[in-house]
Amino acid sequence: MKKVDLIIKNEQGLHARPSTKIVEITQQFKGDVSVYANDEIIDAKNVMGLMLLALSKGEKFTVIVESSENDDLSEQKLIDDLKYLVEVLKFDEI
Repeated sequence: MKKVDLIIKNEQGLHARPSTKIVEITQQFKGDVSVYANDEIIDAKNVMGLMLLALSKGEKFTVIVESSENDDLSEQKLIDDLKYLVEVLKFDEI
C-alpha cells in the first residue's frame, strides 16, 4: 500500500472534468484506489464521489493505492501519474 498527499492547484478545483481525468487514470490500475478528504474516503474510480468532495484550489487530499498483487512498481507509477496530473498539469486547465 502506498499513500501520497496532493494539493489541488487548478483555479476551478475538483469539478467534473478533473474528476473524470482522475478516474481515467485510476481505472487502468487493477487494485483499489481511494481518496481521503474532508473526513471521507471515496473510491477514486467513481466520478460522482470525487465531484461530491468539492475540493477547491489549495485543498489537500490523500490518495491511497493498494494492489492485490503487492506490485509496488505499478502502485508507484499510479501515484506518479496522479501527482503529475494534479500538481504539474493542473488537470490541463489554464
